[in-house]
Amino acid sequence: GNRQLDARRLAGEIARAGLDIEAWLDREAVEKTLRQAYNEEGFLKAQVNGRPLIIEGSTGVLLFEIAEGPRAQITSLKLAGVADARVAEVEKVAAVSTPGPFVVADVNEARRRIEDHYRERGFNDVDIEAQPTVAPDDTVTVTFTIAEGPDRKSTRLNSSHVSESRMPSSA
Repeated sequence: GNRQLDARRLAGEIARAGLDIEAWLDREAVEKTLRQAYNEEGFLKAQVNGRPLIIEGSTGVLLFEIAEGPRAQITSLKLAGVADARVAEVEKVAAVSTPGPFVVADVNEARRRIEDHYRERGFNDVDIEAQPTVAPDDTVTVTFTIAEGPDRKSTRLNSSHVSESRMPSSA
């Protein structure tokens, strides 16, 4: 039943988790790894079930049944803690399409773009949290909560406006 994530991708997930050999002994670890891979790609209701080992001649075959289920869709983007004057530019920088597939890596990348945007503008202490909220119908609202912190660029001293202090010279 794997249509969206091909066999090569799934085998790679198993290898990255170090389960190439352990899979033969612990199907549940592989099931968990594959479910996680599907969840990260937005298939939040994916089911993975390892079947008992089959011996065909001198070859062992380990099958996993996969039901991907529907892919969750981001249907709403919310920004919390953003100054009104910056909402439009932060939405543009986030570049989250609605509706669009809910992919964890894409949400993390949007969070990173927002953080970079703020830091480039002098908000060195910015803190950004991405919080997806999944409804029963697999629609997702992604909320970016942003604690902007102080704008370091506007608080820097302009050296041309600083006067020099002079100490009286001793004669």
